[in-house]
Amino acid sequence: MSTQIQCSQHGHAGAAYVCSHALEAFRHGSVSSFYWTDADKPEPCGWCHECHQRYLSAGEEWAGEAEEKLEAQLVCEHCFRDIIKFNGYT
Repeated sequence: MSTQIQCSQHGHAGAAYVCSHALEAFRHGSVSSFYWTDADKPEPCGWCHECHQRYLSAGEEWAGEAEEKLEAQLVCEHCFRDIIKFNGYT
């Protein structure tokens, strides 16, 4: 079972995390590349292209600079799916 949070838009929902860069792009209406873990699993995570490049450079681990610059932000699972759809993915 995933952690439950209270979202101002969607009410009581499961937790998800996105990098601060992807969340800011979404809030400002900027479409960007977006990578994510399985959205149907508890507490999915998503990140922007720049974070993905740092992740790859760190040997596909969230360590060092990749982890530091991720700046993960808590969002609800519905907002997470909205970010995926906004960026043109299904």
